[in-house]
Amino acid sequence: MGRNTRESNTRTIKKRIIIATEGSKTEPKYFNCLKQKFRSDHVAVTVLKRNPKRTEPEDVIQCLNNYKEQHHNELDQNDELWAVIDHDGRPEKVLNNVAREAKKENYCLADSNPCFELWLLLHHKRLNQFKRLEASGDNRACSPAESELEKLDRSYDKDNKGRLNTSKYISRITTAIQYAKETDTQETPLLNQIGTRVYLLAQSVIKSSPSSQRLDN
Repeated sequence: MGRNTRESNTRTIKKRIIIATEGSKTEPKYFNCLKQKFRSDHVAVTVLKRNPKRTEPEDVIQCLNNYKEQHHNELDQNDELWAVIDHDGRPEKVLNNVAREAKKENYCLADSNPCFELWLLLHHKRLNQFKRLEASGDNRACSPAESELEKLDRSYDKDNKGRLNTSKYISRITTAIQYAKETDTQETPLLNQIGTRVYLLAQSVIKSSPSSQRLDN
């Protein structure tokens, strides 16, 4: 710890952003696309591969723990480790425990209530323009968000999430950030309100890149 630069291949890395996601298809595809769009010679963005059979928020924290243990000699005080999780009907106790563990390990938390699809919807419209969405009361709360997304985007299929056309979402990411900020009241975590903090992670990647100009058409 305490180093400001690190050599990686032929680059000098000044910052690493490590991302572990609960979803195994939509989220990794989205963040890998974001990484490619905002690439920088001095910032390394890594989307961790996780066992797709382990789908609980605690598994995302464990994935980061494993990475930190394996790469502790490479990590620096400037680096950020992010946990991307959904509420998706999980008990409040579980979500609070995950938030406490993330804080203890100095991880950043990008949670969505009810699910990551809400973040994708905000690339299209403001939250108050969707009438059927609600906070995660049970594990069916994500279904309306998925249905709304299928209406707006033919590339999205809740039964085949790997076909999502992520590039068109990245082109409207500043809109999504703006809309997400409007609904964030800074309650930690987002227990009883609909919303998403994925915008905080998106902002971090963008601000770390020299090509952080506005992308919206």
